[in-house]
Amino acid sequence: MKVSVKPIRQHGARLSDQQIASLQATDGYLSLYGLGTTLQISLYDGSAAQVPLIPDLYDARLVSMHGNKMLFVGIERTSDQMAAQYRQEWAVVIVSL
Repeated sequence: MKVSVKPIRQHGARLSDQQIASLQATDGYLSLYGLGTTLQISLYDGSAAQVPLIPDLYDARLVSMHGNKMLFVGIERTSDQMAAQYRQEWAVVIVSL
């Protein structure tokens, strides 16, 4: 499904309401992968190559849903050698199915 996503944490710290409101959302296609109780969420550009637009959200949980808006919480992993993990939240707005 086509969505707009705002990751609302930086290095685990939640942004202020003012910072969240001023964030530019990333538009793309949401993909959900589940294995048992573990859910991984990815945001892709919609091409056949499925280029990721933002880092994936691991061990994701749907926290709230209202109309076409959802809030997911999970773990974001960095791509560097240290592979740090941070708590992350995605504010998702469904644009179309």
